[in-house]
Amino acid sequence: MKKTLFFTVILAVLALGALSAQYQEIYAQPYPVDHAGMPTADEAFTSTLATVENIDYRYADNFSGLTDPITKITVYGVPSIWNGDWFAADPAATEPFHVRFYNYTGSWTQPPQPLIAEETGTYTVNLYDTYGDSWNGGSLDVMVNGVVVLDDITLAEGAGPEAYTFTANAGDEITTSFTAGNWANENWYQILDPNNVVIATDGGDGTVPTGIFVNVTQPLTAVETGTYTVNLYDDYGDGWDTSNLNVYVNGNIVLENITLATGTGPEAYTFTANAGDEITTLFMNGSWPDENWYEILDPNADVIATDGPNPQGFGFIPTYEIDEPDWNNPAYEYLALDVATTYIGPSSLAGNSGFHQYDFILPEPVNMAEGWVSVQTSIDDGATVWFLWSVCDDAYGDGSSWQYDGAKSRNTPNTASVANGNVRDHKSRDVAFTLYTDEEPDIIDITVPGPESTLGGILPAELQGTDAIIYTVESTGVRNVTVLKPASFTGEWYCWLQDITGLHAADNPIPADFGSWTFFEVLFEAKAPVTVVIGERDLTTVPVELSSFTATINAQNYVQLTWISQSESNILGYDLYRNDSLDLNSALKITTNMIDATNTSEAHTYSYLDQDLEQSGTYYYWLQINEMDGTNSYSSPVSVIFSVEGDEGDTPGITFKTRLENAYPNPFNPNTNIRYQLKDAGDVKIDIYNARGQLVRSFSRTHNAAGYYQINWDGRDSSGKAVSSGVYQYKMSSGNYHSTKKMVLKK
Repeated sequence: MKKTLFFTVILAVLALGALSAQYQEIYAQPYPVDHAGMPTADEAFTSTLATVENIDYRYADNFSGLTDPITKITVYGVPSIWNGDWFAADPAATEPFHVRFYNYTGSWTQPPQPLIAEETGTYTVNLYDTYGDSWNGGSLDVMVNGVVVLDDITLAEGAGPEAYTFTANAGDEITTSFTAGNWANENWYQILDPNNVVIATDGGDGTVPTGIFVNVTQPLTAVETGTYTVNLYDDYGDGWDTSNLNVYVNGNIVLENITLATGTGPEAYTFTANAGDEITTLFMNGSWPDENWYEILDPNADVIATDGPNPQGFGFIPTYEIDEPDWNNPAYEYLALDVATTYIGPSSLAGNSGFHQYDFILPEPVNMAEGWVSVQTSIDDGATVWFLWSVCDDAYGDGSSWQYDGAKSRNTPNTASVANGNVRDHKSRDVAFTLYTDEEPDIIDITVPGPESTLGGILPAELQGTDAIIYTVESTGVRNVTVLKPASFTGEWYCWLQDITGLHAADNPIPADFGSWTFFEVLFEAKAPVTVVIGERDLTTVPVELSSFTATINAQNYVQLTWISQSESNILGYDLYRNDSLDLNSALKITTNMIDATNTSEAHTYSYLDQDLEQSGTYYYWLQINEMDGTNSYSSPVSVIFSVEGDEGDTPGITFKTRLENAYPNPFNPNTNIRYQLKDAGDVKIDIYNARGQLVRSFSRTHNAAGYYQINWDGRDSSGKAVSSGVYQYKMSSGNYHSTKKMVLKK
């Protein structure tokens, strides 16, 4: 769920007070330093909002592997002012910044394919060099249907473009073959159709051109059983500079991220294969890949393959490619957040501006295992200077960050080196920042009943039945909760606890001679108190088995409530409650007459149409289950976003678009809701994949109307087995729409 908060000057006082809190570093990309610890960064990238100057630059870098919430960010860079050139300027003690976090999105790579000419005419090849000193011996061949039409073309001098043309007919296959010279990572080219529209780009941003399709090699076949050797080399003699290689046998990885740490090589790695096995390799570029190469030797030490310089790999290995941030859909967004600035030392960047540290105290914990973080100073909100984000030490990061120009002004400065003309720009360098979480406090013991517990509360949906004692426990942080056995209980007893991560059961039944039970390290959050349930019987024996309870907007802009029971016994019927908050106690009963139950062992679908909403907003619904013995219980709430559009008197309506939303909660345990919109009626498929790209679970739905929908995933695979903790990708497919997002199961 996207969260947007606006902050005023009042927050500055709160933020300064929060600075005394203790923090623990959980992720770091430090800035480069000299022997004395002074900054030596050689580049910085603008991340500034200045609407009057038509500037909306946002810079984002990625992080991963977090298990704790982010509560503080520190970034490093230089303040400056642009006025035809960069001029040094000191920031104020606090400056307003926009802070945004974005989820990862991406897709699996597909085998390279040739270009297909879509129309008959003259095509153009434009050659470029990022440094501006020609292709230095590099050359390119262009083929049409396998016949060379441009032979050994090159950029003789300058930065380009240098244009070459050829003709092709509609349906022809266009392929290219690139031969690297010196500094091949500076070379790149584009192919334009007869309408001068770019249809292909190869190379650029420090990546050596690979050629289009023709350079794809076939896998190797092991000629005999035994031990094979991979020798790594570097022509310059300084190692592979963060490049690395994976080797696979029959699709299974046998050597992962091997590299030449230093020198010219050879550095040898070995693996085993059987005769007839398929050997494939995946080379991942670092710096200067045109110096890197390797060879593979069979069990007799005979060379059977050589790849490089500028290796391409043997065969095709699909990889998951992370997209640039979804700039218009942050997962978390905090606007005009006051940020403390601290001078560190001098720099040679942006008019010799001083190098500074910027400390962001987040107004709430950000729970993301991985994603993108962006910080942007806001001149619109009173910032005195622009912010340029420093690159980090080369030993850190993954060589991928992004800069976005929301104003799309093509002739404005966007880096400290004033690289003009970038609208959206992928960088092969990373920026310097540190992420922190609050230090764990000493765990305090809480007793129930006790001063922090109140008799009464809402029975968790998983516990059907009401002959139990319920306590609501208020606290913050992580606590041990000891539950005392009620004096009226004489035999075995049962106990459950529900916190924000889900429902937890004691080792039920608890023996009669146990006077208490302790739940260790219970997570409390101010907005979600903990519920403790104590009973003399097992409340998990349910009178009704609900397989789903959903709320959607139909074509008439009414809320359609639907629930499916797999079986029922001793149920009178159902009532529905609604509220504009997650408070069941103040919810409004919307069913005038109870909806009768069927009490059947077969699945039955119920529905109810709520036509009484008049104001836009988010609404929550509960299903009350009324039993024949006079007791009742409630489902977990479902939510729907309702919108009223148009002038007064118009028929209420809402505009939908086909879109995959963020899963909520995320991280989750044990359930999460995968939410989506449909612009029109149609079929939807939701596929869930594990970190290896294996399909775990698949859902298919047919919807007869546009609207908001959701699917609940219980963390189980298609066979009903609970899956392990980790990162999962969920993909929505509906017609021509496809989108993939990530969620984290944390047990």
